[in-house]
Amino acid sequence: MSEDGLPPYTPNAMSSQRSKNTNLRGQVKDRLADKQVMAKYKYRGDEAERNDPREFWGFTSYGITLVDEYSYLRYVPVLRALQENLYFTEKIERRQDAPRPDLPEDVSEALKIPEIDDETAAIIDDVLAAREQGGSQLFDAPPIEPDEDVETKDGADRPLDELI
Repeated sequence: MSEDGLPPYTPNAMSSQRSKNTNLRGQVKDRLADKQVMAKYKYRGDEAERNDPREFWGFTSYGITLVDEYSYLRYVPVLRALQENLYFTEKIERRQDAPRPDLPEDVSEALKIPEIDDETAAIIDDVLAAREQGGSQLFDAPPIEPDEDVETKDGADRPLDELI
């Protein structure tokens, strides 16, 4: 032990930690598979290159139902947008672009991002254009009409209920 009470750094200790993390991930995947929340899907097509992965973990129909019960599916578009704008190394991009197995139809439908109508697309484009020109509109709350039944003192902050 060193003076600060931590074990000394050794390459073997770091390797051991990575091994523990990998083992923990495997345990989590196994438990989710045992509970039928996730399953391992295997790609059996011929389009994959030699080093492309062929096994992928994904939600089952029950997993989608469970995630939907907690309203987590509403974040799928946000997570997709974040993912599309991240920097990836060549290795990660190659793995992302690898052919994938087909998912059950209900799983695939639940993870599909809905199409945006023309009016909403125009609003988004205007906001993004204003953002590029230095405007802060992207993060501003939309204007609302104050609730006449809510009383606030002159000069006081508006109640949170009015903002939401």
